[in-house]
Amino acid sequence: MDRAIRVLLIDLGSSRKEINEPIGICAVAAYAERYARFNLDIDLKFFPLSKRPNREEFSRYHVVGLSTKIGSLSVVNEIYDDISAIPESSRPLVVLGDLLATFATKEVLELFREAICVTGEGEEGFLQLLCAIHEYRKPVCGIHSSLPERNIPNLAYMVEGKYIKNVSQLIKLELCPPPLRTFSKQVAEVGGIVRNEGSRGCAWGRCSFCAIQHKYCNETQWRPVSIQRVIQELQELSEIGIKSPFYTDEDFIGNDPIRAIKLAEEILKEKAAGTIDKAMSLYVDMRVDSILSKSHKGLPSGKHVLEILKKSGLREVFIGIESGAKEQVKRYKKASTAHRNSIVLDVLDELGITYDIGFIMFDPEMNIQELTDNISFLKDTG
Repeated sequence: MDRAIRVLLIDLGSSRKEINEPIGICAVAAYAERYARFNLDIDLKFFPLSKRPNREEFSRYHVVGLSTKIGSLSVVNEIYDDISAIPESSRPLVVLGDLLATFATKEVLELFREAICVTGEGEEGFLQLLCAIHEYRKPVCGIHSSLPERNIPNLAYMVEGKYIKNVSQLIKLELCPPPLRTFSKQVAEVGGIVRNEGSRGCAWGRCSFCAIQHKYCNETQWRPVSIQRVIQELQELSEIGIKSPFYTDEDFIGNDPIRAIKLAEEILKEKAAGTIDKAMSLYVDMRVDSILSKSHKGLPSGKHVLEILKKSGLREVFIGIESGAKEQVKRYKKASTAHRNSIVLDVLDELGITYDIGFIMFDPEMNIQELTDNISFLKDTG
């Protein structure tokens, strides 16, 4: 009989004590369950809401995957030490993903040499790693030496002290199923943030302080999820009583304002039909240039797009202002300007859309004049 690969995926939560739905492990689990051609048992834990496993519980799994957020290093270390103490015959493989694994890959592997990092988009790399584990008949914690010949994308690991990092590769979003909704209702019940996804990447993607390029294979592109899937997920969230999902998108409108209007129209249609709660509202990230764009070549203006999105339930926009100082904005390589950063807030006020701003008051190269300009900007815009 084909052995089942037993997997435990853990989101360690935020060091800021926010309760954010662990959409990453839920997406990876959904992808693996959809495409695995072998028996696969996946359990999910979210530390703010789940009890931490003990050593005996860890030993029941072939793989323990940890979503490594900023501020999670001490918890990763504790869990890694617990698992390392399990006898090799029943010791699971530790797989690290998310922020630390992606942006400090080599440093993380220097600390946790028997771990494997899945960098960037984890769905396909993790699935191929599970396929390798399924074919590997020895204790899985020793699989590293058999991996180089497979060249699995988005994987990094150590073999006999040598650091190996495979090629980064984007997945095809159209092949991704919706994430599992294991924690959505529970997160909402404790006043946490339920997540949804409409796209990945940024149509600009060149800001000097931003990590999006590295996360997405150093490519500056915007990739939308199908409108059909977005609607399906909103319907599922509505069924379990979710009223205001936050979108994970780095750039909600991207370079396709017509798609944004079509999405808004579909949401309105489903609300009228009763398949999406009429009271459902949305929180999304947008770029200044998307909002201030003029209508041209058959494309609608950004203001028109926002008007229709508001009708469909847009409640609040996160907008990356970053600075009110002219030279600082240029240094950040923003597509916008300090003047346009001020105008966009007026537009959002005029439309009655609540906003939250990203703002980088200080940087190592700034001067007193830029600091003064920032303070003036914040005062003038309220």
